[in-house]
Amino acid sequence: MNTYDIMFIFPATLTDEQYDKLFETAQAEITRVGGTVARTERMGRRPYARPIAKRVEGLYGRAWAKIDSTQIDALTARYNLNEEIVRVQIRRLQGDVPPVTTRTLPVGDGRSSEGSRYGESQ
Repeated sequence: MNTYDIMFIFPATLTDEQYDKLFETAQAEITRVGGTVARTERMGRRPYARPIAKRVEGLYGRAWAKIDSTQIDALTARYNLNEEIVRVQIRRLQGDVPPVTTRTLPVGDGRSSEGSRYGESQ
């Protein structure tokens, strides 16, 4: 079995509950073809690099899974049948699932036209 990094894009119009359910459905397809999900990451709402089907943003999610390489075409076909999944990208990794890393979020420049976000005026 090989390790794969699978990125999903879902419509931005989904509620949190719909997003969670659809992401779980996408993961269930992996187990349906005999794979195992090693790790998942909900990436949230992000803008597209270019419009897809007249939409400019979507909800992203990632899964790292171990899947037999002969099942990738079947998995891709299953995802293409689901109209609620905007796009799927499957990439084979060299080695094992990468460890969880902490990200440093960018800090804004501190300027605000309406005061701070916590109701304090500047």
